[in-house]
Amino acid sequence: MLEINVLWETFLEILLILLFILCRSRFNGCMRSLLVNGDAVPIVSLETSLENADCCPSIQEGITRSSVMSLNGFGFAVIDTVQSRSINTDFTFRSYSPDGDIIRFIGENDTIAVLSLERGKIKLQTHLDETVSTHNYYNYGKQVAVSCVTKNSSVICGISSDRFNDSLNAAVGDFTVNKAMIGSTVNETDRFAGCITNLTISGRAIDAWRDVKEFSGLQPYCYDEVSECKSVLIS
Repeated sequence: MLEINVLWETFLEILLILLFILCRSRFNGCMRSLLVNGDAVPIVSLETSLENADCCPSIQEGITRSSVMSLNGFGFAVIDTVQSRSINTDFTFRSYSPDGDIIRFIGENDTIAVLSLERGKIKLQTHLDETVSTHNYYNYGKQVAVSCVTKNSSVICGISSDRFNDSLNAAVGDFTVNKAMIGSTVNETDRFAGCITNLTISGRAIDAWRDVKEFSGLQPYCYDEVSECKSVLIS
């Protein structure tokens, strides 16, 4: 009985603190769930004024939190890969930004190939100074599927969305990939802003937290999902 009273007092203290913070600072956002000592607290019991009950971003079906890597235009994520003489990768991405490095494959001393956005188009550039770009624009905030393979000393990337389809082919020659990078660490370059989901490299699904060895500004959700939310006012 004593333990129940202690838990109940703890719950009330946390709830009062939460209400104090919300009322004092006029929280303007959304809250999906609240746990106290492992028990779910029904937030709907609070007096709220909801413009959109679905405001809080949720992970889409088929996408787990470990498969989402989101950058806000200032970050990067480095992924160690098994040394490989081929580039085989699949992923989907979403972005509204016109420019920014999406994914870069790095060898011992230089970049082997980089896939980037440039004025809304997707550009593939290799260390042999081969550069090709899509005919269509892909920075309109919808899912874009990318699949790249190495064949006959060239990198071939298939790109598709709900509107367009493109194919990129650039000579890459002989190489060895040691790691991959999402975004960029170079201040002078435009950095990717958006999210990448279900990334695989050489057939291995990349876990956003287990496989990333170095990162900055990495989040496990899509920024553009958040920006589409309407505000929820709790007063």
